Amino acid sequence: MKKNYSSILKLFAVLIFAVMPILFFGQAEEEEDAAKEQKTNQRAYFSKYGYFGASIGGVAYHGDVYAEPLLPQWKHFNWAFQAKGGWQFHPVLGVRGTFGYVNLSGERYGDVNRAFKGDAFDYSVNATISLINLIFGYNSDRWFDMTAWAGIGQGQYRTELRQHDPSLPPQPPIAVERRGFGDAGDKDNGDGKGFAGRDLITVYPVGVDFDFILSDHWNINVNSSIRFTDSDGVDAYQHAVAAVKKDFWHYTGIGVVYKFGHGGLKNMVKNFDDITWKATPNPLEVHGDVVEVTIEGEFPPKYFEKGAAMYVTPVLRYEGGAVAYESFTVKGEEVAGDGMIVNYKDGGVVTFTGTIPYSPEMNASELFLVPIIYNAKEGTLPTEEEVLNSGKYYIIPDVKVDDGVIHTSKYIINNQLSIIAYHAYKKETIVSSSAKIFFLINRYNLNWRVPLNKLDANKAKLAGVNEFLALGWKIKDIEITGWASPEGEELFNRDLSENRSTTAYKYMIKEMKKIAKQEGSNLKVEDPKEEVSWDITWQGPDWDGFMTSVENSALTDKRAILNVIKSADQTKREEEIRNMILIYPEIEDDLLPPLRRAEITVYCYEPKRSDEQIMAYGLTYPDSLKVNELLYSATFYDNEVDQLAIYMSAVELYPKCYRAYNNAGEVLIRIGDYEDALVMLAAAKELKPDDGNITNNLGVLACHVGDYEDAETFFLEAQKQGVNVDYNLGVLAILDGDYASAQRLTSGNECNHNTGLLQLLNKDYDAAQKTFECAPADALTYYLLAITGAREDNAQLMLDNLMKAIELDPELKTEAKYDREFLNYFDLPEFQAIVQ
Repeated sequence: MKKNYSSILKLFAVLIFAVMPILFFGQAEEEEDAAKEQKTNQRAYFSKYGYFGASIGGVAYHGDVYAEPLLPQWKHFNWAFQAKGGWQFHPVLGVRGTFGYVNLSGERYGDVNRAFKGDAFDYSVNATISLINLIFGYNSDRWFDMTAWAGIGQGQYRTELRQHDPSLPPQPPIAVERRGFGDAGDKDNGDGKGFAGRDLITVYPVGVDFDFILSDHWNINVNSSIRFTDSDGVDAYQHAVAAVKKDFWHYTGIGVVYKFGHGGLKNMVKNFDDITWKATPNPLEVHGDVVEVTIEGEFPPKYFEKGAAMYVTPVLRYEGGAVAYESFTVKGEEVAGDGMIVNYKDGGVVTFTGTIPYSPEMNASELFLVPIIYNAKEGTLPTEEEVLNSGKYYIIPDVKVDDGVIHTSKYIINNQLSIIAYHAYKKETIVSSSAKIFFLINRYNLNWRVPLNKLDANKAKLAGVNEFLALGWKIKDIEITGWASPEGEELFNRDLSENRSTTAYKYMIKEMKKIAKQEGSNLKVEDPKEEVSWDITWQGPDWDGFMTSVENSALTDKRAILNVIKSADQTKREEEIRNMILIYPEIEDDLLPPLRRAEITVYCYEPKRSDEQIMAYGLTYPDSLKVNELLYSATFYDNEVDQLAIYMSAVELYPKCYRAYNNAGEVLIRIGDYEDALVMLAAAKELKPDDGNITNNLGVLACHVGDYEDAETFFLEAQKQGVNVDYNLGVLAILDGDYASAQRLTSGNECNHNTGLLQLLNKDYDAAQKTFECAPADALTYYLLAITGAREDNAQLMLDNLMKAIELDPELKTEAKYDREFLNYFDLPEFQAIVQ
């Protein structure tokens, strides 16, 4: 059947040029859609590359001198060679150039009786279409590709046509015509315009390549192609009745293809596992309210391309959600902009530290790295959004680097120390009453006519001492001290002051006997000398009293007088005073007489209720107690209900007592009534703004309601007000993740839950174990002991205490099942038996 191959060629060319715009625009739309879905689909982008290759195979000629119209004439299936080089600038489209050399031959009998033999080489430019990428989309991981191609070029051939009639006896073939040899003896030698006189023709190559991809650089290539020509003279015979009007030949060969220029990013993707990633801590831990991680990436030599960059986003994934850390950028040495540089030749290490806010959902989670590799155009870093919108990048499958989050620091309890205001009640109170007896100069006899003794104020003082004694309170002792004015001689004044003390003593003996006999007196004493403790002393001249009197006087020259006294020799001071009396008579009249005295002070024990009475009255008759007694009564009760009742009575009976409000607020914190506690403490603060105990308690209250920022403010204020709030600040330091400060601030609190927790967090496991073992035995204490065992690789300690904890609080079963503290024991049958 005869074909019009010129029409076929035109149709094929139309199809190529028609499909190219569709491919371009269709691919553009596909890339736009892909850019939107790139994150989820993780589609790698196409990287342009060049290639060259060669193949060897066989060629079958089709023309006028050819026996079979369709099937190859195996006798004339000759060897051929083909080379190619091209540029794949698009996942589907590319261009290539080809060069081929073929040996051609054929024969035909009957109507032609001719045979020919020749060779040809051709070169052409072609458009290529990747059929696999066209149909299925680009995928860098494929092992197979199929490419259709077509183009236009030139061929140069030479051929010799001979007569050949197999019906005649064998005879040497007779040359009928030669073309392309360039010698003058040829018949119809053709145009001879080609190399060495070869004939030129136009070729229209069409073919299909089958590539088996061995690596980023090498393919095994099987190709089949047809070289259509615009000539009917390649076999030097024209217009025979043949299958085709124009001559063409078919080539099939096998060879290799080497690809270059695209391996950079693909190699980075392929060899990504050569990077060593390390996350610290592992598992992750919450410190304060953040989860911090340090990621270290070690890149091998000759890995990181000079013009490439990599976004790395750490993502913490948990059931129902994920939280991303801030992305960090790693870049090649030729890329400008922010980022950590990795040298191509030597490789390198990069370090990133990031934090995210903590939430309990993160407890059972895993940390992944999501790397994106891309080319940095013109050596500058685009934004992450620009990269993702471009669609030109490789997303590496997620890399797990860590587990998390250990949240042991959140097992802190709010046992901050609140403060009960001191009740100020004293079981033993000593009350005193004092009076003075005055004497004339150089006299020690009792004389009520002395002007100072005649003063009503002094008489009232003496009467007050008698009234005080009449109360009948138990006398501790009576103190009597004698004094003299300093103008006399030292020894004389000492004896004089002693005699004045004796006079006052005799006076008190007489007065006490009289008081004891008075009607209504409660003083029960018969012999005051024996039954009362006396403390009788004499001090001689009262120099201090004199100096003070001068200082407080209206004397115009008192500074000069004081200086003279202070500078004078001790043996001459009395003389200096006597001299001054002559100049300043007011010294004798006003300053010296009050110094000639005996002082009497009676000390008695104030009667007190018994502790039993105070305890009982605190709940039954609170109005019968003074405020200090009422506050004291609360100390006899160890339950919050009775304590609160007493303090609320104090608030009602003594509304100006800030201590009552403070103590009521403290008890309300302990019972969990935080709203009423705030009311009480606010009232206390209003009454006594600068009281550190109240301020501290406001901080404790803030801790219980979770307002740790305000709590710290209150504690620091209380510290300035003189209250020791170290432990409370230490608990906040644990919450902030500042374990060093917390250890310093909380030192000395033994058998304390938070102390043990801090020791555990500071990896002092022996101390933590001892602390938990003496701390109050509850579910949380046992649970922390189990964690201590897990960290010490003591499986038995872990299992025993975990079982105790779950027995006391079954909800801890679910907690332990996912707690990363027990990560190394998740598969242990004994552990599974406890948490299932």
